[in-house]
This record gives sequence, structure tokens and C-alpha cells, in this order.
Amino acid sequence: MCDNGRMAHHTNSSRPHRLLFGLLAISLLAACGGSGDTKPSATDPAHATTTITTPPNSAPPTTATRRIGDATIASIKQMLAASLTDVAWDCCGAKGAPTGAAIAIRMPGADDVLISTGSELGGAPFDPKAPFLASNLGRSLVQSVAYRLVDSGVLDPTATIEAWVPRMPGAKTVTVQMLLDGTTGWGDFKTAINDNVLPDLSRVWTLGEVVDVAARLGTTGGTGREIDTTVLGYILEKATGSSIADLVRKHVTVPHGLNRTTIDVAAPKQAGYQHGVFVLNGAVLDTASVPSDAYWSFLGAAGSATSTLPDLLDLLDAWVTGELLGTNRAATPDKFRPDNAHPEAPTTIIGQGIPVDGYCDPRTGTELKHPCTPGKRGLDVMAIGRQPNGVGTTLFLWYFPDTGISIAMHHNSEEWVSRAPLADLAIKIHDSVAASS
Repeated sequence: MCDNGRMAHHTNSSRPHRLLFGLLAISLLAACGGSGDTKPSATDPAHATTTITTPPNSAPPTTATRRIGDATIASIKQMLAASLTDVAWDCCGAKGAPTGAAIAIRMPGADDVLISTGSELGGAPFDPKAPFLASNLGRSLVQSVAYRLVDSGVLDPTATIEAWVPRMPGAKTVTVQMLLDGTTGWGDFKTAINDNVLPDLSRVWTLGEVVDVAARLGTTGGTGREIDTTVLGYILEKATGSSIADLVRKHVTVPHGLNRTTIDVAAPKQAGYQHGVFVLNGAVLDTASVPSDAYWSFLGAAGSATSTLPDLLDLLDAWVTGELLGTNRAATPDKFRPDNAHPEAPTTIIGQGIPVDGYCDPRTGTELKHPCTPGKRGLDVMAIGRQPNGVGTTLFLWYFPDTGISIAMHHNSEEWVSRAPLADLAIKIHDSVAASS
């Protein structure tokens, strides 16, 4: 229990839950004789590794016609290494800084480049191909399954949810499309996750049991989509007779060769799984310290995705090109409307009929090319993708329409004071790659 458990949690709502997570971790560490106040050792963050590969699931040219220059790669290594210390990772003494970070870069006509810096929790070099918590990327995977079933006629988006979940608030008026759009107003589980899973950390929850919890909660408020996604996942299971994990495999990961992308209903068992760090009351803890089958299964639809950087580049390609959901649902700039900004993140634009978001340039200044104003193709977004984060993990998964360049960047901490420096880093890396070609 003390040396092989895993703990993970969801994105924007993960910070309110951290106190109970941390109290549990501290109690486990105390039972095991650990203090919980020493950060895992890290190798020299300036020692970064680089891997160059052909895109695994696309059809790469026999010989790459473009390449990212050596000087650009060296510069990216330096920027990535600096992010472990230069970003404000914790309010009190930078204790929450990640031990490692990695980025995968895809440029049309060139081989993929993977760069990593720092170390795993145990001290080994940070592996840019390792599986890690992609957290509420699970929402996009569940939505992708739902859109495939809608487009094949299996699921009616205009149907109310009463037939499947009559116990949910507003079941007579809430539709499947509202679940897809995240407009039910139900919000996130908040502390209800801890209230339900802490008493039995080995319990494996079904989505039906989690929906029962949601029904008792009613509307929790806020802009979170945990409950919407959980109910949607449950309806998909009832409509098909298959588990949400199997549905994601059947409709998303297997057809597109995403061999290390999963929805996990228990603590992930993939070899080399990459853990992360978090801080509670000045103590540095890590996600390997806490048993977590109950957490992963409770969030089995909303926040339990695991993936790798190479898989994520392929998944993003499949969304952007329409290979996954068809050309009508390709994640193109015309799918984003100025009036559909995220209420708590105005530079994040919620996509229409697609499972990803758009991002305007978060910087300020009149010289910006993508300042969240309408353009000829719809909203002139800078990037398209997702920004999942959870306890012990932060991910930027962005495709830049202007250049066709994609990046997937992962740090094994969520303890940023502001995500803005990481967004700036992602933009700078993109711009340096675009300029080098």
C-alpha cells in the first residue's frame, strides 16, 4: 500500500480537492515512515535528451523534405530546461516545481522531434515517450465516441436524458447535445469525490454508481464539466452495452493506432508510467504515494485518460484533419464563435460540434495576429487542441493552423501559480520552429 499505489485527479477542479488528497498522502507517508517533505531527486535539468522519429501513424515521406535545425533544437532544450525553475511553480519557495518536462513537435514534411529534460521521480532521465496522466483529455475522448455514435444514427443528440438517467436534475429537459456542449450547469463533483472515495480507496466504481452520486448532489455550480461528461459516458454505455473504456478503444484508439492512450477504470498499469509532484502545506508529495483505484474509477469518463506525447500528436492530427470524426467535424477555425469563450478563461473558445477547444493569443499588444476577433474563417484562433491538467501533471496540446505545426508539452506538476508562462513557452517554441524551417 505504501510503495506501489497511485493517485491522480482531474483538471480545473483538482486544486479544491488537493487538501484531502494531501492529507491522505501524508497519513500514508507517516504510516510508512516517510516525512513527505523532500522533493524527489532530479538529474541536472540542463541535460536534455532529443529523439527524432517519423510520425508513427501518418504516411511520412521516404526522406523528410524539411527539418528543425540543430540550433533551434538546442534553443528549445534550453527553454524547456529553464521552465523547471523559471516558471512560478509554487507560491512558497518553488517547492512544487516539476522534476521533468518533455515536448513533442510535429512540422509538416519533417520528422517528429521529442525533447525531454530533468528526471523521473526515481532519478532516471525523463522519458519523452512514457505514458502519463492526461486527465480530462478523457472528456474529449468520450465526446469523440458520442459524436461517432450521433453521426452513425445510434445516438439522437436532441433526445432528453430522462430515459437513461431520470434521477438527474432536469432530466426531462436536458438533452444529449447539452451534455456534449457542457451547458447543463451541473458543474463539477468538487469535494464529493473525496467524500465518496476516501472511505474505500480500493473500490472500483461503475459509472452508474457515480451518476447516483451526481444525482444526489444536484447542481454544484461553476463551469466545470465533470458531471456532464460522466453522465454522457454512462449514457454511451447504456446505449451500446459496452464500457466507456471499450468504446474509446473501438472508436478512437485502435482504429488510429493510439496504442498507449486509454481510459483507465483503475490505477494505470502501463509500464513506465510517469508520476508527478504536488505540494500541501509546504510538504512536497508525489502521485506514486497514494493508492488510487477509487479515484481513477470515479473519474472513469471525466478525468482518467492516460497517453503519451507521440500518441497525442496523432490524436490531434485525427481531430484536425477530420480523420477521426469526418470532415464536417474537423477541428478547423470555423468551428469557434466569438460568443462561446470559456467564462473563466476568455482566450479559450469552446468548439462547436467538436471535442476540442480553440485558443486566442493570450499575450497583449496591438501587434497580435490572433487577438480573439472574428476572421474570414470564423474566429481567428491561434491554436486548436486541449490544455488538460490534474494533480501532478500539466499538458499543452496545440495545433497552429497558420503553420500546420503541432506541439504536445508535458510537465509533471500542476503547481503553477499562473499558466501564462507555460502558454508563452509553447508559443515561443512554436515560433522558433516555424522560423527555423
